[in-house]
Amino acid sequence: MRFSSFFALALSLTVLFGGNALPGGQPTLLRAADMPTATGEKQGEKQTVNKPDTSVAAPSEPVLHEHPTLLQMLRRNNDLRSRLGLRPHRMSPALTRAAQNHANYMARTGDFNHYSNAGPTGRATQFGYRGGVLENIAMGYADVDTTFNGWQNSGGHWANMTSNTSDAGFGFQVGPGGTCYWVAVYASGNEEEPIVVAEKVSSKSDGKMSEKDQSQGDSVR
Repeated sequence: MRFSSFFALALSLTVLFGGNALPGGQPTLLRAADMPTATGEKQGEKQTVNKPDTSVAAPSEPVLHEHPTLLQMLRRNNDLRSRLGLRPHRMSPALTRAAQNHANYMARTGDFNHYSNAGPTGRATQFGYRGGVLENIAMGYADVDTTFNGWQNSGGHWANMTSNTSDAGFGFQVGPGGTCYWVAVYASGNEEEPIVVAEKVSSKSDGKMSEKDQSQGDSVR
């Protein structure tokens, strides 16, 4: 009887402390120092307090070729190409910087011209793209859709948009008087940085420019 009581006590201690069986069937019990306290530390160890991370990550700089309006231009461009069974253009960061540079230049100076400001290929080279460039420019259109409608209805611009090129870049800027300037460039060359594939295009922006003067005459070149 005493033996049975002793065996039952030993068995209950094994279950209570969760001992793991060693070879030979002898249980090992957790020592008091190994048992976690209510705070999660082991007895005999100094408690470590994990302080919250109060550091604030520096905001990332906006990326030009991910601007919603420029992505809307890419989407509109590729919608037109898809109707003809053409492969979509990829957004090129270098070509986009070149296009935006010329849009800025035209808006600042009013010089609506392909070949000022180093010309299309010269601007592309300046921003790290190697190869010949086709370019569309427009002024006075208030949003992406009307700009592309203008290009679509012009033989030379339509030929550029539907050309056998692989990469594209876009830019737009608003002049002091509220006139919008638009640029699209197309090429199949070499770039010094990765290309952004067309699948990254977001459809959340409608590309419209707010509070802009829509009474300006519309021009494409």
